[in-house]
Amino acid sequence: MRLGDGYLAGGRLGDARDTALAALEFAREHEQHGQAAWVCLLLGEIAQADPSLLANGADQYRRALARAEPREMRLVAAHCHAGLAKVYRRTGKQREAQARLNTATTMYREMEMT
Repeated sequence: MRLGDGYLAGGRLGDARDTALAALEFAREHEQHGQAAWVCLLLGEIAQADPSLLANGADQYRRALARAEPREMRLVAAHCHAGLAKVYRRTGKQREAQARLNTATTMYREMEMT
């Protein structure tokens, strides 16, 4: 997953996606549900960087939330809400964007993050 994050930071979106998908498969095979949540979050971030994958990004954020919330992974959940806010804003869904941003902001404050 960290390698995929590095590829994303370097603008190598194809490598980032391939690496993240491999990490997701590994996490599934080894029942590492928390790691899978982080990887789905990464896949959402990768999709943000490629406009043609924006709809997929929303799906990945939702998948990450579905894995994170039952495990009380609040940081992952907050990042997912923030990511969904960006997707919704970019697709013209302002009301949904504001609701997700409010949720993310509240969660960050509760974790004492600025």
